Order: sequence, then C-alpha cells, then structure tokens
Amino acid sequence: MNNAVKHSLYTGNGDTGLTKLPTDAKANVAKDDTAIEFLGTIEELNAYLGLLKAKLTLDSPALGEVATIQRQLFDIGMSISGDSLLDDSHTRQLEQWIDGKLALLPEQQGAILPGGDKTAAHAHVCRAISRRAERFAVALHRQSNLEPAILAYLNRLSDYFLVLARRINQRQGVCDNTIAHAT
Repeated sequence: MNNAVKHSLYTGNGDTGLTKLPTDAKANVAKDDTAIEFLGTIEELNAYLGLLKAKLTLDSPALGEVATIQRQLFDIGMSISGDSLLDDSHTRQLEQWIDGKLALLPEQQGAILPGGDKTAAHAHVCRAISRRAERFAVALHRQSNLEPAILAYLNRLSDYFLVLARRINQRQGVCDNTIAHAT
C-alpha cells in the first residue's frame, strides 16, 4: 500500500510573497495586492460570521440571515473574476432585515460603543471587519471596476451588523453603551 500523499494542502508557491487569484491561475500577484487584501478581508469576515453564528441562539431570527450573508460573501469573493453574483436585490434584502430590527429598537441616543452582550460584541467586530472590506472594495473598484452592487452591499452590511448588535443587546436586556452627540 502506498502511503504517499496524493494531495497536499501546501505547495510552497507562495513562499516568495506571490500568489494567484482564485479566478486567474496564470497570473501571479503580490500577497499585499489590493485584490488579495480584499479577498482576505472577506474571508476573515466570513470566518468571524461563523463564530457569530455559533454564538447566536437557535431561536434567533438572525441565524438564517447570517448564514445567507456567509454565502453572499463567498459570492463576493468570486466577483474578482468580473462576474458578480450579487445585485441590488441583495442590498434590498439587507435593508429589509435592518428595517425589521430597527422597528423593534428604541431610537438611538448617540454613538454606539461596541460591547454589551458577548454575542452583540461579536456582531460589532463583524461590523468593523465589513467596513475594512468596504474600504478595500472601494480601492479595488478604482483599480478594476468592481461591481457597484458590491460596494452598496458592503456599505449596508456594516449597518446590518450595528442594528443586529443593538437587537441582540435588547433581547438580552443589555443597554447600548452610547456617547451623546456633541452639540
């Protein structure tokens, strides 16, 4: 019996700081290229969403929403090829989820500091990562015309995580930690 490894996780190809885009196996790009930074941030957000999903209670309506967002983030990662699987309907879906949660929340009394319930704190981290993904998406859009629908989606996604964090805190009986707006 041959014990040789048929497939290896590592190739050593990236040891020089170069890698290939998942959509173009021929072209080498630097690992700090904007497209790679964008993909890495989307991957990081998706991984953190897995943690958030593990923290959500089974009765949370957000459980299905977060699972949907994970699939959509995977689709965004594939958008580097120029064929976006996202369109305006995905942003409208986020807006519906945001509006549904906002209808259950008291009016925001100032800037929200991240924290509160542990699960809400995870949603705040997702918000920060989604904002970083959006910044890379803007840079990538300037370089290669990333689909505008992706920019809108990522912009709305950070709003979704803010409202989700507030709703989780509310469900757990934890008040938002706010800073009053300066006048």
